[in-house]
Amino acid sequence: MTDFNIEPIQELSIKEIAPIIEASEQEGFKFLTRLKNDWISGKNRFDKTNERLYQIKQETQIIAIGGINNNPYKEDGKIGRIRHVYVLPEYKRKGIGRQLILHLLDTFADKYEKITLRTDTEAAATFYESIGFKNVQSKNHTHEYSNTRISFVE
Repeated sequence: MTDFNIEPIQELSIKEIAPIIEASEQEGFKFLTRLKNDWISGKNRFDKTNERLYQIKQETQIIAIGGINNNPYKEDGKIGRIRHVYVLPEYKRKGIGRQLILHLLDTFADKYEKITLRTDTEAAATFYESIGFKNVQSKNHTHEYSNTRISFVE
């Protein structure tokens, strides 16, 4: 697996995100269009405490995107929600999505007691379960990752 540079997105470029939105729509996904619309309207800019949107680029092209929000279904700040994760088809199965999710978990697992997500494809479910997410099929999410980090005090 090649290490790709994961960059936080401070300001979403509509021009730069257009090709990845188009690719996702060709696969039948609408969530990146929702990401764009929510960003433009200010509804969700991944700018609250412990929230961040990331991109992975190959030169100037965004090849993967995804982020984490505070869980909108429980506003106690203890549950994070992975959102809008997408990798361009020609970059799938190269470890890029895994690298992005592991980065999110490494960066935010100690900020939340649990991290959840919703997916509606078997391939994505298998992918997340291979990373350590548990299939839970609750009302508002399909998978969750519990923070199992242990601190040792000497």
